[in-house]
Order: sequence, then structure tokens, then C-alpha cells
Amino acid sequence: MNKIFKADTLDEAYKQVSQTIDTPISKLEIEVLQTNTKGLLGLLKKQAILKVTLPEDKSDNQKEDKEDIKNNDNQTLAQDDMIDEIKAKLKKLFDSYCCDVDVVLVKLEGENSVYVKLDGQDAKIIIGTKGFRYDALSFMLHGWLKKCYNKTIKLEVLDYLKNKELYTQELLEGFFEKVDEFGRASTKPFSSRHLRVAVGVIKKRYPDKNLIFEAINERQKIITIDDQSDEI
Repeated sequence: MNKIFKADTLDEAYKQVSQTIDTPISKLEIEVLQTNTKGLLGLLKKQAILKVTLPEDKSDNQKEDKEDIKNNDNQTLAQDDMIDEIKAKLKKLFDSYCCDVDVVLVKLEGENSVYVKLDGQDAKIIIGTKGFRYDALSFMLHGWLKKCYNKTIKLEVLDYLKNKELYTQELLEGFFEKVDEFGRASTKPFSSRHLRVAVGVIKKRYPDKNLIFEAINERQKIITIDDQSDEI
């Protein structure tokens, strides 16, 4: 049985091990999965991570059940701590640039995505002309969350993403009609900036259908749904 311990430093991680597990550390198999780093403005900060292999005790099933319950509780607490940490670091980021931007909401959306809602007097500046600043910020935050927390991001600034999804929904109405009637259709070409939004809208309409992507050029792709190809 393995357990994962995370802390700001290796010393603190080892201290957690000694306080949590009755077995002496010298008798445990401990692997350092990641050493801690300070990062830049706290955004790329890494925690120390230890993997501890516990000796098996098959005769004590009740103890294992209690450990499972405790681990589930710890996982919930760890998720809450992660959300609080992300929110605090985002606030620190915008404060460091003297931006009047409020981090209104940070929450898990599904197992792999984090929803971030930004508002405030300077929020429009983040969106920028034609949404280019929004795309740049979303790309940067996606890379940070993926590297540090293995999560993707759904970034909402004011109602920019909501309006973008509604606009994309209208563009896809003809596509939806053909899929419903014939079981096969292709979208118009989408640039990389709009492709992810289009995929989200289509997946919301058809969560169980496979999407086929075809590159038109270096910057554009079309999306196809073909029920017959799914059956092969």
C-alpha cells in the first residue's frame, strides 16, 4: 500500500510521515517523487512529494477500512486546499501588476478542470482587442495548472467565455441539424483560438459521440461527426 505526502519542503514532508505512520521511518520504503522549488511569483512553485510504501497487514481489515475513509477525507481536504492555493496565487499575480481584477470564483469542474471567474474594473483590459489577451492569459494559466496540478482551465472573464460559447452555438446550428438528421456532418474551419470552445459546445450536445479532426492548414481544423465510422 502506498501513500503520498506533500509539503512545502522535504523536511516538512518527512515530518508528516512520522506523525501519520506508526512505523519508524527507517523501516519504511520512501521515494522522493518531487523536490520543492520556490518558483516565480509563486506560480511555478513546486511542493516536495514523497511516496511511502507501507507494510501490508492483511489481518486487520477494519484498520484498512478506516484508512480508506481517512484517505477519502484527506483527498477532499487536499482538493479544497488546492483550490484555495490557486485562488491565492492568482490574486497575488494580479496584485503584483497593480490590476484591479477580482478572482471571484475558483472551483473544480469535473475531475480534470478548474473553473476560474475573473471580474473587476480592469477585467476588460485582460480580454483585449478581439480577445487576444484573453487567449494569451488562458494559455499561460493552462500551462501552469497542468504542470503544477495536472488540471486544465476554463477561464471566464466578465461574460466573455459565455458570449463566445453562445456565438459558437449559433454557428453550429446547421451542423447540429445535419448530425441529427443524417448522422454525419462537418463544421466550418475553426482556428486554434476557437477550436477548444467549439469542441466544448459540441461535446455538451453530443457527449457520447466521437469527434474527428482534420487539419485544413497550419492554423485551421474542421470537426466531423460520423456515426457510421463509430460503428466500424
